[in-house]
Amino acid sequence: MDQPNLPAAEDLKIVLVTDNRLLGALLSGQFRKDSGLSIQITAPGLMDERGLEKIERGTALLLDPNAFNRLYRRLSDIAARNAVIVIAEQITLVLVRKVLEIGGRGIIPTDFDADLFRMALFMALRGETFFPSSAWLPTLRICADCEPISAPGTGDRPLITWREREILNQLFQGIGNKLIAYNLGITEATVKMHMSNLSRKLEAQNRTQLLVNAMKRGFVPPLVQ
Repeated sequence: MDQPNLPAAEDLKIVLVTDNRLLGALLSGQFRKDSGLSIQITAPGLMDERGLEKIERGTALLLDPNAFNRLYRRLSDIAARNAVIVIAEQITLVLVRKVLEIGGRGIIPTDFDADLFRMALFMALRGETFFPSSAWLPTLRICADCEPISAPGTGDRPLITWREREILNQLFQGIGNKLIAYNLGITEATVKMHMSNLSRKLEAQNRTQLLVNAMKRGFVPPLVQ
């Protein structure tokens, strides 16, 4: 798998914040072997506010979920000038929303193989947002007593129709176009038309980006714990 164009290995700085020595050793060894990259590993307890301020602009900050939750309220400023990425074994809706809230670049599953992991990381380092839909879409579900998606047309939210909101609700459950058409009693072509309109309004290039942008704009059902 070809690697995206990036700065030379010696110019690319990565800091991994974790107490998991095995994870640190695996990632450090993998990147040094495959890409010549060097990863600095530090414990969450050492990465206090002063430690975060010392991180150079452009440094990629990788955190395991424990480290992310511990430093969560201090990461917004860092995410404005550095790529903040979470490395997680289990991906929940709560974690996705918290990463988006602080302006993080995404979440990479720990079970990705070397090529996929490297590609996801490099996407994030290029300024893109990466969330594996297969991991987090099943957690975006709506229960019977949930309220509809938030009312649109205010602030940063573009105006969307009721039908588009119905389709967005279905998308948040990970349902495909054919089943959406069946559930709503419309044709698959009509679903695709509404999807196209939603993508335009939410400035999305694909289904995953559509859902991520919808979450950023506040079009999200209440969390199901």
